[in-house]
Amino acid sequence: MTADAAFSNPSSRRREIAETVAAAVDEVPGVRRTFGSGVVELSTLYPGGRVEGVALRDEVVLVCVALSRLPVPAVADEITAAAGEALRSLGDTRRVEVVIDDLDLDELPALGAPPMRRRPPRGRAPQ
Repeated sequence: MTADAAFSNPSSRRREIAETVAAAVDEVPGVRRTFGSGVVELSTLYPGGRVEGVALRDEVVLVCVALSRLPVPAVADEITAAAGEALRSLGDTRRVEVVIDDLDLDELPALGAPPMRRRPPRGRAPQ
């Protein structure tokens, strides 16, 4: 398909944008997966399929992910940059908003803090 044909077919263009953003986000270290299902489904629909975890809105592209790396704000910044670069490569100037929907706790490194002890109920001495 030529570039002109892609621009003339809005569903092809939506699919191309969403798939390009999802691929860029998936390359960010610490992104476990793009994540589209939850209380509200976040995805881009096109005839015959969908791209989960990327929602194209009029003025913003929403990206929803599960992470396996800390610190969350730094990873979110990397996701924003990667998705923004992918959009600009396609001539799209929308801003990117990132939703961290899940943390893969099994993949996160230990933080070095000892486990919390359960406090005994009031009025009882610890055993």
